[in-house]
Amino acid sequence: MYSGLRYITLPRTLETIDNAVLNSRLDELTVLNPDFVFPGYNTYFGLKPRVIKGYYNSTAQEYAAQYGSDFVCLCTDGTENHDYEETVVPPTADEKGYTLYTCKTCGYNYKSNVIKADEIVYTNGGRTLVSYSPNLTDDTFVVPDTVNVISDDAFKNEYLKTVVVSKNVKVIGNSAFENCPNLESVEFSDDAQLEQIESSAFAGTNIQTVVVPESVKSVKSKAFANCIKLDSFDVEENVEEIADDAFENSNNVTLICPYQSASYKFASRKKIPTIAYSRIPDQKYTGKPVCPEVAIYDVNGNRMYNGMDFYFTYKNNINVGTAYTVVNGIGAYNGRVKNLKFKIVKAAAKPSPVSASTLKVSLARTSYTYDGSAKKPNVIVKTKAGKTVSSSNYTASYSGARKNVGAYTVTIKFKNSYTGTVKRTFRIYPKATYITKLVAGKKSFTAKWSKQTAQVTGYQVQYCVRSNFKGAKTVTVGSAKTASRKIAKVAGNKKYYVRVRTYKTVGKTRYYSSWSKAKAVKTK
Repeated sequence: MYSGLRYITLPRTLETIDNAVLNSRLDELTVLNPDFVFPGYNTYFGLKPRVIKGYYNSTAQEYAAQYGSDFVCLCTDGTENHDYEETVVPPTADEKGYTLYTCKTCGYNYKSNVIKADEIVYTNGGRTLVSYSPNLTDDTFVVPDTVNVISDDAFKNEYLKTVVVSKNVKVIGNSAFENCPNLESVEFSDDAQLEQIESSAFAGTNIQTVVVPESVKSVKSKAFANCIKLDSFDVEENVEEIADDAFENSNNVTLICPYQSASYKFASRKKIPTIAYSRIPDQKYTGKPVCPEVAIYDVNGNRMYNGMDFYFTYKNNINVGTAYTVVNGIGAYNGRVKNLKFKIVKAAAKPSPVSASTLKVSLARTSYTYDGSAKKPNVIVKTKAGKTVSSSNYTASYSGARKNVGAYTVTIKFKNSYTGTVKRTFRIYPKATYITKLVAGKKSFTAKWSKQTAQVTGYQVQYCVRSNFKGAKTVTVGSAKTASRKIAKVAGNKKYYVRVRTYKTVGKTRYYSSWSKAKAVKTK
């Protein structure tokens, strides 16, 4: 069915319609019911509305996408405008925050990383504080823990007197607080991560005392310029750079800093009054108050005097842990105070000695062949984990002359942080010999060998029909001067394998050399 209709608007109360309407060459179909149920599309006629208008996320949008019609959201077509409702999702330690904008008419929504909360604007999911409204009348503001950066020119407020900077802020931008003329105090946490104070960050404020976090590396141009009430600027060792004009027209400031630090050298160059202190080394626990004095210097490197320029008090200075020497300025330095940290530590307890029984103690060699020289094998000591123990932790003593055939003892005695004594043994064996000739006889053979007389008592001759000498017979020759032996009563016309070795008797123990290389002979 084709009609002359070109534009149709279906009211919000209508739930569905015959599919013939959709197959009537419509130029434009407007659907005001977001849940309208579309009839099936007639693919035979191949007709569909050219443009479908409806609401975001509606069945009209789905139908247009399915069958290739152009879709136009009513809120952006001039009929109506998006009426957004803002929902602020604050950042957490793990997730960035955002502002969710949702159209109350059509449901269209999008996220923005700009967060607006009580006239304070954050971007980057709450990581960057962009602006603090001049209309806010609170005298104190605590920067949220989620903020990493305070942007340039972020604060313009005449009511603000105190700012507490969270530990996660790393950068305070250019002129961040310059337009807060009544700001008196800026506070940083002990574990602050602040690294940079940019140009003019606190210029022109009424700040009186600044304790800069240990993490700060640089203080930029005019950061504290025109702060006429600033009288104490306490800065730590890590500051590598202070701009020459950082305190321009802030003529009452005194720098408190480590002696010979970059900050001290800056103050000396600029002739800014200074209280410079030396570091306090760890102090031993005594059970009584620990009261270390500190060397204090002025801007010219002159030693200042206890009782004249300052006096000391102490905090938490009895028990093990962090203690403080408090430097209190007097006279020209009246009102300047510096808490110098030091540690009270117990003397390290001596570790229990390591028992030799838990160590792996061995000799580099446990056997030698006699050659007339003294033997002295090295000692090797390792822990169970395989770490070598230095020879400075033990002594090794050797028994006897250790030249002749026999067994010798090495006594390893431990010292220092090791305890116990261990004994290890090595042996010297007689020099081996070798067969010079085998002579076959009738049901016999004669073995001849090289004579060895030094540290040798005699010889052993071993013979067998098997080359592996399994089931072999052994004949002992009791004189070192004898160099041959006839072996009789063996099988005739039989191949025999023969080898020979030396031995030395020491006390009741025989020490044998290694066997010679085997040779074969066939009897007659």
